[in-house]
Amino acid sequence: MTGKKSTTISNAFAGLFRKQIFIPIAALLLLAVFNLVIDPAFFKITLGTNSGGDPVLTGYVMTILDYGSEVAILAIGMTLVTAASGGQDISVGAAVAIAGSVILRVLVGLGGDGTLRAPVIVAFLAACLVAMIFGAFNGVLVAIFKIQPMVATLILYTAGRSIAAWINNNELPIVTDKTFTYFGGFIPGIPIPTPFFLAVVCVIIAMLVLKFTNLGLY
Repeated sequence: MTGKKSTTISNAFAGLFRKQIFIPIAALLLLAVFNLVIDPAFFKITLGTNSGGDPVLTGYVMTILDYGSEVAILAIGMTLVTAASGGQDISVGAAVAIAGSVILRVLVGLGGDGTLRAPVIVAFLAACLVAMIFGAFNGVLVAIFKIQPMVATLILYTAGRSIAAWINNNELPIVTDKTFTYFGGFIPGIPIPTPFFLAVVCVIIAMLVLKFTNLGLY
């Protein structure tokens, strides 16, 4: 009986080690332990207030969740690209810069005084449309012209940030509307950074799409 039990445990561990998710989780745990040893206050989270007087959670962990949310969203798109083409898209940063410039241009228009001239949802949809167009450009180069993905996306990687600067006349428009800052900061009354919730929504959408649509099959 003892031999069967030990064999079952060994098989369970062997199956765990063979899972692709094991190495990233193990690396994350080792990094967390290392940070805890080096700085025991690494996981300390305190409740403070921001410049607007709203309660917010602060600490290393909250900073990681905030800045890591953008990387997580990019990683979702990179995962889909890698799974579809077997290559890497090195133009994601440039695509984000272009999308951000489009959002600002739609929101402030040509006036430049910082007041909103369009709803945020309209600017968001416009940015999504432009990003899809540039993504389709990369896709055509890879799928139709059979260019290696990293080489194909090198074009947008090189020109993308110049395009982003051109959209806003090489300027950085300022949006004075306070509600616009909620998307990159905190929603009043919610002490967790908004980008974290956006990343969670993107993860859920990606999981549902891959599980219940043909995209996951292909």
